Amino acid sequence: MEILQEFNKTVNVLGAFVLGDQGLMASTLPQSIDHASIVSAGNGILRTMQGIESTTAKKIDEMTIKGANGTIVARNLEKGCLCVVCTGNVNLALINLTLGAVSKSVNDALAAEGARPVKTRTAGVSHLGGMGSDAMAKLRATLGGKWTARHSSSVHG
Repeated sequence: MEILQEFNKTVNVLGAFVLGDQGLMASTLPQSIDHASIVSAGNGILRTMQGIESTTAKKIDEMTIKGANGTIVARNLEKGCLCVVCTGNVNLALINLTLGAVSKSVNDALAAEGARPVKTRTAGVSHLGGMGSDAMAKLRATLGGKWTARHSSSVHG
C-alpha cells in the first residue's frame, strides 16, 4: 500500500503498518525495527479496541500510546487497524490529519478482493495472535518508559 508512504514524509515518524483480519497487510517500517514486536503491539491495540467496543458498545476510533521516547497512533479500521510509529516530539495534529485521509484508502484496499498479508522475515507474525511479553518489552524499550493511552470514541450502533 503505497499510501502509507505519506506518513514517512512527516518528521519523527518511523513508519506505518496495517493489520487486517489476516495479519500484517502492509508496512513502511524500516528493516531495523523488529516486526514481531510491532505486530504484537498492533495486535494488542486492536484487541483493546475490540474489547472496549464489546463491553461498552462504543467504537474506539483512535488510540494513542505515548512513551518517553515515542508514540504509536492507531486508527480503527473496518477490518483491522492502521498504526503509525513515531519517535520524539511528533506533531500529533499532523498525524491525525494524515490518518483521516489515509484511513479511507486503506479500508478500500483491505476490502478489495485479493488483499493478502505481507510476508515477514519473522515467522509467526502474520496472524492475529497474543502479545508476547518479549515483544512488548522490546517495543517499550524503543518507545521508552511509562506508557499512557488516550482514546477518542464514538457511540456505535
